[in-house]
Amino acid sequence: MQFPWRARVLIDLQALGHNVGIVRKLAPDSRILAVVKSDAYGHGLESVSSYLDSMVDGFAVATVCEGMRCRVVSPDKPVVVLSGMWDRRQMEQYSEYRLDPVVHSAFQADWLENYRGPVVNAWIKIDTGMNRFGMSGDQVCQVCERLRDNPSIGTLRLISHLASADTRDDCFTRQQIERFAIASRSFRGECSLANSAGIIGWPDASYDWVRPGILIYGVSPMAGEINPGFYQPVMKLQARVIAMRQVAAGESIGYGRAYTASRTIDVAIVSLGYGDGYPRVISEEAFVLIRGQKAPIVGRVAMDSIAVDISDLEVVCIQDVVTLWGDMLPVERVAGWADTIAYELLCKVTTRVPRVIIRA
Repeated sequence: MQFPWRARVLIDLQALGHNVGIVRKLAPDSRILAVVKSDAYGHGLESVSSYLDSMVDGFAVATVCEGMRCRVVSPDKPVVVLSGMWDRRQMEQYSEYRLDPVVHSAFQADWLENYRGPVVNAWIKIDTGMNRFGMSGDQVCQVCERLRDNPSIGTLRLISHLASADTRDDCFTRQQIERFAIASRSFRGECSLANSAGIIGWPDASYDWVRPGILIYGVSPMAGEINPGFYQPVMKLQARVIAMRQVAAGESIGYGRAYTASRTIDVAIVSLGYGDGYPRVISEEAFVLIRGQKAPIVGRVAMDSIAVDISDLEVVCIQDVVTLWGDMLPVERVAGWADTIAYELLCKVTTRVPRVIIRA
């Protein structure tokens, strides 16, 4: 028996494929390393990786455990662990699951230099200015020479990361691209620099491999911009209307009595709250959609529910579907109301909200 749902996340795999097609058009000469870290930005690592396996050239994750999960559904493509190793013993996992480490520090290079076993490929990270991970140009040259002498180390690739590519015409991004260009000229191998924002805003950052993350999930990576419609949102967050009541003028709603009705209003209670991943702190401008109509949020978001004003809506019924973000309500807008970024909202949808996969 299929029981009624109170909240759900719809994952549109067809939209995912569409967005990968957009990346192909934006970077036609590059191979695609699809970023599926943090459970594919909350979309489900296994389902996303499995669907994309025939469409992309490899995957990027943040941790060894994510890499192991990805390898199960993608047996042959490169799987790059962006954070690299922090313990020598992890080499056993990299070797067993054929994961590619990112080498960003001298201590990791030492471990790889002394490694003997099945061939492991590595991505050597140069710090072009983000000052988080990576080595200087001179260090990169030295590390590459050392690792090329080890028969257990296979292909070496050069990688870096852009700090503020989400800002168009950013001077610092231009400096990073120039620094990487200098390093890549002396590097014997393939290179990767562009993330999602780099793919859209900085075409000369698209080297042999591009690393789209948020872009393939249909969200704009550019600061302050909402999806212009070229790519399609993959995630839709929905809940239900589970109660309705009338609140008289002068009466308050919810915890802390943070909202007081200035007139008599009709209120619907929505079956989702911050315990499901919706932001607790939200602007007074925030609304949800019920039957395509805007219903403003009134009062504080609770752990399991949200109150919305339905006074001006034509028809609302118990069990009606409520859209928290999706096609007509971009997650970027909700993120703006919460003074955060869409990345955080997508990743914070909790496990008690089931993911429902739509394949066609």
